[in-house]
Amino acid sequence: MRLNNCCNDRCRGGFLVCFGVVLSILFGVLIAVLFALGFIPFITTAVIVAIVTAAIALVILFGGAYISEAGGTHVLRDCLCKLTTWLIIGIFGTIITALIALSIVLVPTIPIIVLVGFGAAFFALTLVGLIALLICLVFDNCCK
Repeated sequence: MRLNNCCNDRCRGGFLVCFGVVLSILFGVLIAVLFALGFIPFITTAVIVAIVTAAIALVILFGGAYISEAGGTHVLRDCLCKLTTWLIIGIFGTIITALIALSIVLVPTIPIIVLVGFGAAFFALTLVGLIALLICLVFDNCCK
């Protein structure tokens, strides 16, 4: 019996999920380091952009769920089934960390650097999740 890990299961979005998680972690670490070194002076603007993007992604997710239940295609339903958990984690993680970041003064101290890193990682997870949803919608028939 061969064990099948998530990265090899192409028809369940496995590679995209694994790639997205690794990419978002690396992006979060990079943004945290850049913020700690003072290379991101307008971090509040970036936080506002992240929260607006997450809200738009949430509307897209709810709209897609409504359309798929109201008689949409099986491709939309299958893609949402594959990627909803990933998108929900990214969207709500972005919204929560952005709300926390907007409620405090963003000076480069260790807890705030960690918060900015988590926020950037969740934001990247949201963006890569939306890209994976688009790729799934376009290329899903290859798995049939």
